Amino acid sequence: MSSCRYRSVTCPNCQHQGQLEVWDTINADADPVLKKKLLDEFLFHWTCPNCKRTYFAPWETIYQDKTNKFVLSFHPFEEKGEPFNPADPSLRRFTCRSVTGFYRLKEKIYLFESGLSDVAIELMKYYILNGHIKIEGIDTSGRELYFSDQGKDESLGFYVVGQHRDVSTFRLPPSLYHQFLEMADSDGRFTIKEGFVSIDYHWVNALMRR
Repeated sequence: MSSCRYRSVTCPNCQHQGQLEVWDTINADADPVLKKKLLDEFLFHWTCPNCKRTYFAPWETIYQDKTNKFVLSFHPFEEKGEPFNPADPSLRRFTCRSVTGFYRLKEKIYLFESGLSDVAIELMKYYILNGHIKIEGIDTSGRELYFSDQGKDESLGFYVVGQHRDVSTFRLPPSLYHQFLEMADSDGRFTIKEGFVSIDYHWVNALMRR
């Protein structure tokens, strides 16, 4: 089951003291409504009961999905170490990841629910962001890039967030994904150690420089 507690917060606008509902763990299997609130971007919002202003107030949490066998340690702004012993045998059946940033959290959920490799996806994103794969009509240089979905035809959806928070979307064929999956599986640099690992652009970039 998911676990919840309450934390005192002060409204930045009117200084009213309120209570923020904080979920230390989110069990996607046992609490589908809670999962939906997270994916619909409502869970981490707090509305002041006095002035009615709404704020984005994320907190650290552990997201568990036993059906798809993954556990995510979420850090809103910066990584702060592992929540469990990486040698814990109960974790060996799960893909464990440390995730920083709300949209990265959503991305990992969609990605693992689709049965995809985040290493292969991050390799694809690395090649796109560095201009090795050109996306017609979209400038990806210096942008934020996220995986969004896998279509019925197995094509992969992505969206790019521009400097002015404008969003562009595109799709790539499954054949390209499988090329990068083969690269991830055959290149020893991309072997994942035990425990909660942060698999993102910075991780790939560091390994590509070896």
